[in-house]
Amino acid sequence: MRFSLGLAASVALACTLTACGGGSPEPPALDTPAPTQSVSTPTPTPSATASAKPTAAPTPTDVVETGGGGKVDAATKAAAEAFVQNVLTALDKATTTGDFKDAQAVFDKSCTTCKDGIAYIQGIYAKNQKIVGGEYQDPRFSVVDSPVADVVVRVDSTVAAYKVVNAAGKTIGRAGAEPDISNFHLKKSGDTWHVVRWSYS
Repeated sequence: MRFSLGLAASVALACTLTACGGGSPEPPALDTPAPTQSVSTPTPTPSATASAKPTAAPTPTDVVETGGGGKVDAATKAAAEAFVQNVLTALDKATTTGDFKDAQAVFDKSCTTCKDGIAYIQGIYAKNQKIVGGEYQDPRFSVVDSPVADVVVRVDSTVAAYKVVNAAGKTIGRAGAEPDISNFHLKKSGDTWHVVRWSYS
């Protein structure tokens, strides 16, 4: 879900697990008001309200600059795209199961909007509610050549329709499928990539 949901309902998980700024993403468009939350802010996903978009970027910490400065070589592009595919998988898992371990592992501690997206979805599961749907669908990856030190991977995808279901199985909110363009700014420390910023186009 668009963690990019709180941030695609993202993670991802909609910014929906889903996607990074210091702003607070909005909850997804719902037929009835979404459950209130107590979080510092994804939107998500990714997976996130499906339409909320973070703005300000955090300052990266404890990372080694990798790539950027103009052209990114083919090997770095391939590795960065593969990593972001894993990011989307982690956001989808967090959104649909409430298991945030993998999603938390891919974000650098400096990425405040990433944390906000996770916190939004955690707030739903903490109320014994769950999210059905909201996964990233048909992602297309491209690495952006830019003068920034980050390696920037743009993902064009669709965040699937989703609903929020309470403990009694009643649907208390829903949103339709929506296009999503997420920009994942990556840095690498040793052999490990992390998302240091998650923004939306």
